[in-house]
Amino acid sequence: MQISKVICLSVLAAAVGSLAGCVTPPDLSETDVTCAVDPSNLKPHEITYGVKNKKTALEVKEKVEVKQNTALVFKLKPKGSNKNGVNYDDVYVTVVGKTATDQVWLNSKKAKGDDSLIAYCAPSVDADTTYEYEVHVDGLGMLDPRVDVKQ
Repeated sequence: MQISKVICLSVLAAAVGSLAGCVTPPDLSETDVTCAVDPSNLKPHEITYGVKNKKTALEVKEKVEVKQNTALVFKLKPKGSNKNGVNYDDVYVTVVGKTATDQVWLNSKKAKGDDSLIAYCAPSVDADTTYEYEVHVDGLGMLDPRVDVKQ
């Protein structure tokens, strides 16, 4: 009995490991970003907004991390329509640095539509540095998360 559990766990671990290698980096060819995506962080950060479970929602991870000189990528995930018939697929999302220092690299960018990308190249830093930015969804609201740029 014990050996069969070990075999099952080994097979499961191998399957999970091989699937982890199947994640492909986001295609940034439609963006103005030329830096590489960090191979240890291939998945874009989602900005979810609209109507979720019959309630208005605006969600983004409160704090994200990115290595210096690599791409910080957000993927838009609009959900449904509001009671006035506004389809959130057609609503612009703007991401912009909160202060002038943040805006040096987190300049104002906007996009709309499911799976659309907003991307930036993280700057070179002398030490790990925190930057603040705002996510504005037209007619819905704003959040002000942060990003830690790591050496």
